[in-house]
Amino acid sequence: KLLKTNVTNLKNSYVLTNPTRIYESYRFKIDELENSLINLIKDKANEEKVNLIHKKELLNNLFKQKVTLSSNKFITLAGKLDGLSPLKVLNRGYAFASVDKKIIKKIDDVDLNDTVSLSMSDGIINTKVISKEKK
Repeated sequence: KLLKTNVTNLKNSYVLTNPTRIYESYRFKIDELENSLINLIKDKANEEKVNLIHKKELLNNLFKQKVTLSSNKFITLAGKLDGLSPLKVLNRGYAFASVDKKIIKKIDDVDLNDTVSLSMSDGIINTKVISKEKK
């Protein structure tokens, strides 16, 4: 009788009457895992997006700093170059001498009776060499 009861109980058991129900718990677990995985992927994607935005802002700030530093350096160097400009030198009271449009750098670049042009800030003076003295 005990054996018959066991067989009847087994025959009427939940698993044997509805065998597809075994898989329902697994399907539910798979759905939960799938949703967890999707949420993890979304969270990681959002985290990376925020990270990229931060890095982009950092790069933009570094680029702006570099441009500002380069611009300031350029302005400084341009000012120095402008101070060395021949026109600026002439405006400070200097002149440059030339013979036949060639700049005179040494006393040997001119001969007696050459016409020397003295270029100044507001014009040119033409003069004649009447003597030379070496130092």
